Amino acid sequence: MNRGFNGGVLSEAPPAGTAGRFNRRWHLVGAGLSNIWRFGDLELSAASGRLLLRGPNGTGKTTALEALAPYLLDLNASRMSAGKSRTTNPSSLMREGAAGKRRYGYAWLTLSEAQEGMWSFGVRIQYSDGASPPWRVIPFAIPGRPLHELKLHGAGRAALASEQFGEAVSGCGGQIFESDEAYVVHLAARLFGSSDPRQVTTLAQRLREVRNPALLGDVSPLAAADALREVLPGVSEEVINATAEALAESDATRDAFEKDKLAAAILDDFRLVWCAHATEVAGREHAAAAEAARDLKTQMARVKTLSTERETASTEATVAKQRAENLNSAIEKAQSELDGLEKHHAYQDAGRLQDLTQTANALEQAADLAVQAMQKAAGRASEECESICQDLRNIAQDLEEYQSQARNADGTIEDGAPLLDWTLRPRAFLRAGEIMVDPGPEVVIQGDSTLLRKTASSWIGLARGHEHRAESAELAIIDHREVEGLQLEAEVKADGARVAAAVADRESAKARQAEVVAREVARELLDVVGAWTKDHHRQSDVFEDFVSELLSGSGGLLLAPEDVEQFADAEPSHVLAIFDGWARKAQIGRASCRERV
Repeated sequence: MNRGFNGGVLSEAPPAGTAGRFNRRWHLVGAGLSNIWRFGDLELSAASGRLLLRGPNGTGKTTALEALAPYLLDLNASRMSAGKSRTTNPSSLMREGAAGKRRYGYAWLTLSEAQEGMWSFGVRIQYSDGASPPWRVIPFAIPGRPLHELKLHGAGRAALASEQFGEAVSGCGGQIFESDEAYVVHLAARLFGSSDPRQVTTLAQRLREVRNPALLGDVSPLAAADALREVLPGVSEEVINATAEALAESDATRDAFEKDKLAAAILDDFRLVWCAHATEVAGREHAAAAEAARDLKTQMARVKTLSTERETASTEATVAKQRAENLNSAIEKAQSELDGLEKHHAYQDAGRLQDLTQTANALEQAADLAVQAMQKAAGRASEECESICQDLRNIAQDLEEYQSQARNADGTIEDGAPLLDWTLRPRAFLRAGEIMVDPGPEVVIQGDSTLLRKTASSWIGLARGHEHRAESAELAIIDHREVEGLQLEAEVKADGARVAAAVADRESAKARQAEVVAREVARELLDVVGAWTKDHHRQSDVFEDFVSELLSGSGGLLLAPEDVEQFADAEPSHVLAIFDGWARKAQIGRASCRERV
């Protein structure tokens, strides 16, 4: 017959599995963890009264149950671990997954009863790394569920201070307990209808024994059967008896288990000692082997380098020896040829030939310099000619405009001959050997400054006549106002005449300036040729007769500075023609000199 508590009175209980019995008493409907171990907010539903956790190894199934039940029944942190190989406690639960030195976590069980409804019983764990002890447990009970009726975090999941948490629990109609014992007494009276909290403690212990059957190894089979009967009142008597008989038959197994446990402890100690020794020896040998490997690698690299250097040195030595032999043979051969050449008559002629070559080279350099000077002078003359032509065109255009203004001012002025005219006379190309230079056309100015002055004077006279007539007309203005327009026209014509005269003088000055520039270019060419004649007036004794013959002939090439100075006052075109002849003769002389050499 099943037995249970009903209002603290021991009575016959209905069979296990009866729905009415399940709903009438306190039963599990859920559980939860918040900010414990590696969990964030974990809510577990148990609507059937049973909680089943499934998942891969290492995901925290055992850890979650250790933090929930039976720990939340008696708050015995020293017996929180689910096995001897585990060391779970509040400190380890809060330290694992912590982001700082302080952490606040929550664990609760949610139960329901027909009259009181849903209530949650749990703890708030305050963890501080470095404190002694590092954790503190605050039990609480609230109607409803945490994370729903009771907020466990502030804005941004900030931790609630102790005062804030107390106010939140009181605000939802809950209660905070001053101690673990007060919490257990409350559970015994409210959930189990008992004033003795030891019954709750015993229940928690038996739940641990069911969870870990190895804990029953220290009791007799009969005592184990009684314990199972008390822990699991809904299990049939046949199952209890079968379990007791199985435990009775396991005395030898328990003895063997004790021996195995002792042997395991001895082997574990041996393992630790042996592993430490093996690790030390292996580490020492590994270090020696690594050092030897590094030395071997270094020596092999050195051997390889030395072998390469030896082969390179051997090859270089062989090549150097062969080169030395070849050089000795070449030296002997060259010495023999040198002795023969020194005795040959051509060797003596070579000395004289060297002098001739140097002289020819000097003449060739001089001719090149003269050609370069000719090219530069011709280029400047061509550029100056173009500039002069442009200036003359501008002057002629200005004179035509002024003539037009004068004719418009006075119809009696005749067109007459142009005030300024010029022509371009082509000049022959300057040639020195194969080099030809275009000096540009020659500008021949046909204008006359006297004519310009005479024309300007006539325009001034006409302007003065117009002024006189304007003065006479001014006297008649009183009677004849229409004459005023004629006076103004006369004044405009007089101003035009004066402007035309000024422009004529200015353009005449530009023409004279252009003529001066042309003469300066010709003078610069004379200076260059004169300087060359000073530096090469005398030749070596070896070529004196040859040079005299070369420089004589029709037209004659003047090498004396005084002969160059006689063209100082000549026309620029005449100077260019003379220098063209000199350049051609210099090229002919250079070619003849090369043939004789």
